[in-house]
Amino acid sequence: MIRSKPLFSIVLLLFFLCSTAQETQKKQSLVSVLFGLENTFQVKFTYADNDIKDLSVYPLPDGLNLRQSITNLESQFPLSFKILNENLIAVTRLNTVVFCGVLKDKYTNELIEGATVQAKNQAVVSNTNGNFEIEVNPDIERVTIRYIGYKTLTFLGKDLLTKPCKTIVLIPQVESLSEVVVSNYLTSGINKRKNGLFEIDYNNFGILPGLIEQDVLQTVQALPGIQSIDERVSTINIRGGTNDQNLILWDGIKMYQSGHFFGLISALNPKIAAKVSLIKNGTPSYLTDGVSGTIILNSANIINDNLKAEVGLNLISADVYADVPLGQRSSFQISARRSINDIFETNTYNQFFDKAFQDTEVISEDQPVDLQEAFSFVDVNLRWNYQLSDKDLLRLNFISVSNNLVFLESVLTDSVIDSRESSALQNSLGGGILYQRKWNDQFSSDIQLYGTNYRLESSNVDILNDQLLLQENNVLETGVRFNNTIKLSDQLKINPGYQFVETGIENVTDVNNPIFRRAIKEVIVTHAAFSDIDYYPTEGTYFGGGLRVSYIQKFDEAIVEPRIRLNQNITDNISINLLGELKHQTTTQIVNFQNDFLGIENRRWVLSNENTIPIIKSQQLSFGIDYKPKDWLLSAEGYYKKVTGINAKSQSFLNQYQFQDAIGSYEITGADFLINMQQERLSTWLSYSIAKNDYTFETLQAEAFPSNFDIRHTINLAGAYEYKNFKISAGMNWHSGRPTTLLASQNINENNELDYHGANTALIDDYLRFDLSATYDFEVNDQVRIHTGASLWNIINSENIVDQYYRATNGRINEIQEQALNRTPNFTVRVEF
Repeated sequence: MIRSKPLFSIVLLLFFLCSTAQETQKKQSLVSVLFGLENTFQVKFTYADNDIKDLSVYPLPDGLNLRQSITNLESQFPLSFKILNENLIAVTRLNTVVFCGVLKDKYTNELIEGATVQAKNQAVVSNTNGNFEIEVNPDIERVTIRYIGYKTLTFLGKDLLTKPCKTIVLIPQVESLSEVVVSNYLTSGINKRKNGLFEIDYNNFGILPGLIEQDVLQTVQALPGIQSIDERVSTINIRGGTNDQNLILWDGIKMYQSGHFFGLISALNPKIAAKVSLIKNGTPSYLTDGVSGTIILNSANIINDNLKAEVGLNLISADVYADVPLGQRSSFQISARRSINDIFETNTYNQFFDKAFQDTEVISEDQPVDLQEAFSFVDVNLRWNYQLSDKDLLRLNFISVSNNLVFLESVLTDSVIDSRESSALQNSLGGGILYQRKWNDQFSSDIQLYGTNYRLESSNVDILNDQLLLQENNVLETGVRFNNTIKLSDQLKINPGYQFVETGIENVTDVNNPIFRRAIKEVIVTHAAFSDIDYYPTEGTYFGGGLRVSYIQKFDEAIVEPRIRLNQNITDNISINLLGELKHQTTTQIVNFQNDFLGIENRRWVLSNENTIPIIKSQQLSFGIDYKPKDWLLSAEGYYKKVTGINAKSQSFLNQYQFQDAIGSYEITGADFLINMQQERLSTWLSYSIAKNDYTFETLQAEAFPSNFDIRHTINLAGAYEYKNFKISAGMNWHSGRPTTLLASQNINENNELDYHGANTALIDDYLRFDLSATYDFEVNDQVRIHTGASLWNIINSENIVDQYYRATNGRINEIQEQALNRTPNFTVRVEF
C-alpha cells in the first residue's frame, strides 16, 4: 500500500501533464487569433464577418513573425491575406480552393487507382498512388467519388479541407467482397473465399517450388485435388477429370488451347491478368461448360497514368510488357512472348523438346530417315481500357497463341536424297468487348461479346510410301453474355442474366495416295437464362446459389442446373462449407489414332451429337471444414463427383479399348487434407489427397474398373521463405502410380491386336519429384527494378514414368514408357521500368 502512493502520484502527474498539453492544443476562433496578431504587430485586419466567423485554428507556434503567421493561416484555410499597406491587411475567403486526397481500400489498405473524383465543373482521376487534386468551392460544392466495385461517397467540399491530404477509404460493394476465409493459402497471394473460390493475385504473389515464372497452370497444381499426371499443363486433371472438362476463360474469352510446347508450359501470360480464379465446385450460374472445374483469368479495370514497361528472359523464351496511358481515362496494355531456340538452344529447351515430342514422328527410332526440325512458339496479349465516364467502362481484349513445328525428312534412294517437309501448327485467336454500366449504387449491368478460333493442322509426309496426309481441327465460337447486379441490401444481391453461344467445329482428313477426303462440320447453338444470389445474413454466414436453364437448339433440349454455396463460422477459428452443382458441356476431345497430327497433339475437338457423342453431364457435392488456430491452418474437404456421357475415345485409352466408341461414365469419391503453418516470413505445408476414380462402360465390360486418371494417393510437402526482396521455396511431390494394362501373352492376332489382361489392373511405379526455386529483386535506381530467379525441377533426377503401353509394329511388340522431365534448371532475369 505504501508503494502504491508514489505510483498513484506519478499517474496523476502524467494525467495532469497530458490534460494540460491537450488543453494547449485546443483550437481557437480565427477572430481571436487575428485580434492577437493586431496587438502584437500593430496592424489592422479587415474582413467580412461571414467569411471567418465559423473558422477555428490551432494556436500559432511561438516566435513567428507577421508574414510567417499569415502563411501558417493560409495553409489551414482557403483564405487570402492581402497587405494593403504597412498597417492594413485585407482578409478574403476564396471562392474555390484546390484540395487533395488519397484513396484506399477499406479492407486491403491498397491504394486505388482510376477512381473518378467529380465536383460541379471538374472531374479528375486518382493516380497510381491513389492521389488526386481537385478545385472546388468549399461552401456550396459537393465532391463525389466513384469507382466500379465500390460504394459511392459524397462530401461537402469544406469537409475535405485538411492538411496534409485527407485519406479516404472506399468500401467494396457486396459483389466484390466475397469474404476471405483463408488468406495467403500456402504462399502469399493465394486466398480462399467464402464462396469456395480460390483467388491468385500475381501482383502480391510469393513463390512455389520449382517455379520462377508466373505460370498459371503450374500454380493451380499446388492446390489439393489438382494435378497433371503426365506433367503437361494442358492436361490438368481437376478431381479426376480430363483436361477437356476444364473451362478456361481469359477475360471472358473461352480458350480451347492452353499450352505452349504442345502442352508443357502455359500459353496464358498472367502479366495482363491481375487475378486468377479457380473453381472446383459450386460454380456461379453465369458460367457453363467445365464439368470438372473452371480457371478464370481477369485483367484489371484500372486506368494507369504512368508508363510501365518490362523485358524478361529465361532459358526457354523472352517476353516484353508495356502499360501505356492514353490520357486520364484510357490505358493500353500489351504483352508478347516468343521462344528463343532459333537464337540459341539451352539444355532446358532440349529437355522440354525431348519431353514434348517423345514417341512421335519428330523423335522416332523406327524411321530410316534423317530429320531436321524447327520449332517456335509465340503469344501476344492486348488490352485497352477506356473509362467513358465515372459510371461507364469499355474494355477491348485480344489474344493470339501459336505453336509451330516444321521438320524435314530425308531418305537416300538410288543414290538420290529425297527430302520432304512435314509440319504441325496449333494456333488460337480470341477477341472480346466488355461494356460495364453502373446505374447507381444498387444496380449495375455489363454486356460482353467474344469470339474465339482454335486451329490445329498438320501435314504429314511419308517418303517411303509417297503419301501425304493433311489433317485439320477447327473450332469457331462466338458468344454474348448480358449480366445484371442488383443490390437489394448490404447483405443481399442477385445476378440475373442471359447468354448466347454458337460453337462450330470442323474436322478434315485429306490423303493423296489413295485419294481420300472427309470433312465433318457441326454447329450447336445454346441459349441460357441464369440467376445467382449472394446472401450474408450475419457476419459469419454466407449463402450463395443459382439456377441456370440452357436450351440446346440442335437437340431441342432444356437442361436445368442448380448450384449451391454455403459457408458458416462455427467459432472464430472454425468454419464449414458445403458446395454443390449440376453442369453440362457439349464439347469434348477425342483421339482416333495415336499418330494423328504427327502424334504430337492427337486430341481433336468434337461436338455432341445424337449418336456417338452425347452431352456430358456432371453432378458434384463437397463438404469441408477449415480450422485456423494462430499461425496454423488445418483443412479437410470430402467430395463426390459423377460425370456421364463420356466417350471412351476421350479417355486416352492405350490398351484393348483404344479404338472403342463406347459411351460410359466415371465416378470419383475423394478427400483433400491440408496442414499449413504460417509465420511472418515462413510458410510450410503438407497436403494429402485420396481418391477412388472408376469407369463404367457397360458395352466394354460389366464391372466398373479404375479410370486412366485414378491416382489414389497424392502427397505434397513444401515450404516458402520470404525476407525483404529474397524468396526461396523447396518441395516434394509424390503420388501413387497411374493405372496401366499389362500383356497376358506375347501373341499378336491376325488383326494386329495384342492380348491384354483386364483393363487398368496394374500400376506404374510411384512418382517422386523434388523441386527448388529462388528469386531476388533489387532496384538500380528510382526508375529501374530488376527481378532475378533460378529454379531446379526434379533435383534428384528421378526417372519417373508417367505412362506405359504397348504397340505392335511389323510383327513385333514394343513397350513404350513415357518419361517425365529429367533434372531441368531454369533462370530468369526481368527488368522493370
